[in-house]
Amino acid sequence: MPRPKLYKTREEKRLADCAKAQRYYSKNADQINTEKRKRRQRATQEAETQGNSSSLLAIHDIHNRFLVLTGNSPINYLDRLYVDYQAWLIQVEPDMPSPLELNKPSLDDLLTDIEKRSEEVLNLFGCGNEYRTAAGVKGTIREFILCIDDFELAHLEGRLSVSYTQKQLRFQDQIVMGKLSRRASSM
Repeated sequence: MPRPKLYKTREEKRLADCAKAQRYYSKNADQINTEKRKRRQRATQEAETQGNSSSLLAIHDIHNRFLVLTGNSPINYLDRLYVDYQAWLIQVEPDMPSPLELNKPSLDDLLTDIEKRSEEVLNLFGCGNEYRTAAGVKGTIREFILCIDDFELAHLEGRLSVSYTQKQLRFQDQIVMGKLSRRASSM
């Protein structure tokens, strides 16, 4: 013969289940809270890892975009840019922008992107190797932009051709050449 029902209504059954769950939780509260804490930490670490890798991948992507822009050789690119700029100065047409102006938007985008990403890496990793890598890419792009600005400055001062032949332009300096070459190939 079956056992008689303890709870006649759904409400009585629900209240009994709640009381049972409360008794179980009060006995095992420490173990339950420890498991919840571990799961929460794992989820947080996975989210940070995904964010970390995306920032580092973005930095490598920015560096690759810079190398594609310069044809894997910033020094040779600046040399070609000087020749194009001189040719543009000889046959100036008011409608035609200078070769330097054509490169500025893409370089400004790269610099803006790398500054944002290097800030993210600094916040995520601190001053470690990852940040040094990001700072190196940022320094390379800044140095490259300074070299282009040096062309315009030398032209405004009327010494562009003389400075180029005497190797006095910024990108012709041995230290700057070393920085651009080393950083371009170091990633």
